[in-house]
Amino acid sequence: MLINPRDLTLGERLMIGRRREGLTQTEAAKKHNVTLYKYRQWEEDDMRGKGTAPFIRLGPLKKNEQCLVRRRREGLRAAQVAEHMKISEFWLRRMERGNSPVRALYNYWQKY
Repeated sequence: MLINPRDLTLGERLMIGRRREGLTQTEAAKKHNVTLYKYRQWEEDDMRGKGTAPFIRLGPLKKNEQCLVRRRREGLRAAQVAEHMKISEFWLRRMERGNSPVRALYNYWQKY
């Protein structure tokens, strides 16, 4: 399931970068001096205003980040994946943040 950072969309890069810094979307919007609406467009890969979005350089993706990107690409909500894995959404989100061991989630995406 390895996702190459070079293959990430601009929105995925922004999301990973923001999460690594521990920022909310509101805080990231302020950091980049744009409205929350504009920042959300960027993270959602909305093509309007795309040219003004900053390019975030990332190193290798951690396993939890790969799982988050994969879920986003599949268009699944956290609750859907948690239900399928028979765990709580709380634990799924902890794994995606890297706050709990991610092995079960990573294995889930290997098989999905």
